[in-house]
Amino acid sequence: MRKLPGWMRCSRHDEDEVRYIVAGRGLFHIHPQQGPVVAIEVEAGDLIRVPRGTLHWFDLCGDRRIRAIRLFQDKAGWTPHYTSSGVDQNYEPVCWGPRYIPPQTAAK
Repeated sequence: MRKLPGWMRCSRHDEDEVRYIVAGRGLFHIHPQQGPVVAIEVEAGDLIRVPRGTLHWFDLCGDRRIRAIRLFQDKAGWTPHYTSSGVDQNYEPVCWGPRYIPPQTAAK
């Protein structure tokens, strides 16, 4: 699978990365300083905030499309600071989507 240039590389930003997903789906991989990498699948209607300085990268899901609105305070905060850790090379995008989440039943 072809990955997105830039987005799929591990980076951090100088301010919070806030995105509202308008259409499509994708995966934000979050790599906290202490702890394992966590993949968060986002789709239309979702809002995600990656705290400033948090290592992360992004991959598209199978349909390979996403449209998002990026919110920021200063254009300089948009600039990614890439790492050369290579951690992003160890992960493949696996998107499950809502059809794989079992329906919740009310507790009795």
